[in-house]
Amino acid sequence: SKEILEKLATEIQSRYQERYPSKLEFSYSADVDERTIRRILKGDQNISILLLHQICLALDTSIGELFHSIKKALVIHAVFLKILAR
Repeated sequence: SKEILEKLATEIQSRYQERYPSKLEFSYSADVDERTIRRILKGDQNISILLLHQICLALDTSIGELFHSIKKALVIHAVFLKILAR
């Protein structure tokens, strides 16, 4: 869903900004076109497993670790929405 792509985008952006001074350097390290990186970071790109693997290698993380962080963010978001609905 779009929500998962947006959470993935947020997590990738946070991690790449810790390691790289620019999207260009990040895209070069991941061996991914900079335009593709921009679409991913906007949450507009449905990412293949192979592309996600390349990104994770550049971020020195695993796909599992990345999704674990996203899952935590989604759970926190769901709890927050329940609190607001009261």
